[in-house]
Amino acid sequence: MSKLRIIASVGRYFGADETFSGPGCVSVLAGLPANRVTLIVSGSFWLGNENRARIEKALRRFSVQTLISPSGEPLFSEVAKLSLEISAHKPEYIIAIGGGSTIDYSKLSWLLYEHPDLEPQNLSRPFSAPKLRGKCRFIAIPTTAGTGSEASSAAVYQLDSQSPKSFVVTHDFLPDIAILDPNFTSNCPKSVKVSAGLDALSHAVEGYVSLFKNDQTGDLAEMAIGTLLKSLPRYVSTDDVRVSGDILRASHWAGIVQNISIPGIGHAFAHQMSKVGIGHGAACGFFLPMAMRINYEKESVRVAYDKLAKNLGFDSALGLIASVENLNVLLDNSVSRSKLSEVLGCEGFGKAVMDDPTGRANPISLSSELIASAGNLAQEYCV
Repeated sequence: MSKLRIIASVGRYFGADETFSGPGCVSVLAGLPANRVTLIVSGSFWLGNENRARIEKALRRFSVQTLISPSGEPLFSEVAKLSLEISAHKPEYIIAIGGGSTIDYSKLSWLLYEHPDLEPQNLSRPFSAPKLRGKCRFIAIPTTAGTGSEASSAAVYQLDSQSPKSFVVTHDFLPDIAILDPNFTSNCPKSVKVSAGLDALSHAVEGYVSLFKNDQTGDLAEMAIGTLLKSLPRYVSTDDVRVSGDILRASHWAGIVQNISIPGIGHAFAHQMSKVGIGHGAACGFFLPMAMRINYEKESVRVAYDKLAKNLGFDSALGLIASVENLNVLLDNSVSRSKLSEVLGCEGFGKAVMDDPTGRANPISLSSELIASAGNLAQEYCV
């Protein structure tokens, strides 16, 4: 067993230094020990959103710089521009307000603000980034319930729009403060709620049987899965702030799970679907039943999923898997057969799945035969 596997198996648990949860908890920003803060926000959040007034009220005594993050996956050139703008203000806190990409833009621009001479080629090795908090601290306020970026040690970027995704991994990216205010997630578009919610469910379900699982992440995963299966349909169809709060907490628990107990083959497949314009969360949800059925062939996984299923009120793991399948149908989440076939037929697809960090965490070692079998099974879920 590797040293990393041993560390994971003993029950390691970590996340943001402080986490605040509940309607109106964004008001804790008023007590920050600072004079200058920089907000990095998504344009869709900042323009015409009533939560903007809540932020401005909480920060009224500070000197505030507001920067709008570009949409889409972070491009390194745009990250560099943001870092230069931050440098002019010299903030004591950077506050990221948005979905996963905005929070990643914020993490990366913070890194370049503190270390402006960094080159992207020096960042791809996990935990190779230099230490942070020499100049400022970091706060994350998610506006989507699912990505778990506020609990993640990673940030994703591309060198340009045609480049593959690259990852910077450092535990210094974990926020000093995570603010889970359901007022900021309850009015998301339905498609965003579906995608983000299924992303969270995938983090928890795959993390539950990951090679890096431990008892603590297992408990968090079980709580997250139970809440998401019960409340996600209602969250998608209403703007009830109480339901939004339940989903936001569950997605945060799932975010902690995926940051420690890395998910598996479903995520490795999903990471390849950006080539045909399928978003990450929707792809993770689509491939989740396939991942569960493939891994169910291993006895230890079967025992784990049977235990999880019974704890959640199902007769067996097969009932749990069927519930996930039905949830995809209920939320109208699927992939066309033509798009899936296009990706499965790409040269190097199998190698990309096996080389993916999440693929290496799968409880069954990946092989070309297993990947082909998984691909065939996934086609049964296509429309």
